Amino acid sequence: MTALRFPICCSTRLSMIHAPNTSRFLHQAPTFFVPKPRSRDIAPCRKRTPILRCRTFFTDFLRTSSSPISPSPTTLSITRNISFPSSAIYPIIADISSYSAFLPFCTSSTVTSWSAPHPRTGKLYPEEATLTIGWQGIEELFVSRVYCVPDKAVEALSGDAETELAAEDLEHHYKGSEKRSCASGSVFQRMRTSWKVEDAGQGRCEVQLEMEYVFTNMLYQRLGGTVQARVAEYMIEAFETRVKEILGKPRRI
Repeated sequence: MTALRFPICCSTRLSMIHAPNTSRFLHQAPTFFVPKPRSRDIAPCRKRTPILRCRTFFTDFLRTSSSPISPSPTTLSITRNISFPSSAIYPIIADISSYSAFLPFCTSSTVTSWSAPHPRTGKLYPEEATLTIGWQGIEELFVSRVYCVPDKAVEALSGDAETELAAEDLEHHYKGSEKRSCASGSVFQRMRTSWKVEDAGQGRCEVQLEMEYVFTNMLYQRLGGTVQARVAEYMIEAFETRVKEILGKPRRI
């Protein structure tokens, strides 16, 4: 930018002050006159609007909540030793239609499709089911693929979750090779819930519950907070209560 140059005029006024019994000249201080600049001497300048940069917790929360999250799933696992054989426990696990009667957060459960007869037991097992899960005002409807291995495992898959069961154990489900995908909901990108039962001898069995899921949004991750870590515990405790209601007290051997 070119500096402005203004002419400065200086004038000194000489005046006489008459005082009693004396006369003298006093010089007054010089007076400076700065001429008003002409419009053509002023270079045009661009008006700048100040930019305020600030970050708040709320804006950061919204940004991170709507951003994609890590594809790494959250896995919860818990094991209980039950004083009944697997042959008595497995039908309770496979009774998906009754989940809403005892599992926490499950408000409805309906089996919509059944498998072909199992080659060993001759029974039909759930193949597809809808579950409604509700918590703190958030409600999600899951359409799940279900795989049942008699007296061993029940697995429910939603979204892009994949089964971990051996293909030879699933011949009664979609002919053992057909894979059907269920659309993911607004809360979970994928969800896999697995119940496994294994005989432990002396009329007892070991029941393992494993949940693996990925949220679609970090907002749900934050809403869940520390409650997520205890979901599996809540479910296995509710299952133990259900076993006592149906089978009663275990017999002493």
